[in-house]
Amino acid sequence: MEIKRIRMLMKDKEVTVAHILREGNQLVDFFTNHIFCFAGSQILTYSNFQDILSEARGIINTEKAKLPSLRIRRYQNGDFVNHDHTQRR
Repeated sequence: MEIKRIRMLMKDKEVTVAHILREGNQLVDFFTNHIFCFAGSQILTYSNFQDILSEARGIINTEKAKLPSLRIRRYQNGDFVNHDHTQRR
């Protein structure tokens, strides 16, 4: 059903679909950026899954479910606009 909807949305539009292999680990990137916000001023400790920030839990669930990361590029006002969408639950 989702594929039919995507095809319907793409109809009459110039669309290119490409697979980009993303190396790395989004969870590590998230925590690295989060830690840099504190500049080492705090020690972050998580004892269980519910203690982890909701965005990190979303990344874990996305990776666990093997859902793809979607990068959507669209043309707007003469320029390409990039949007990085990661499906999270």
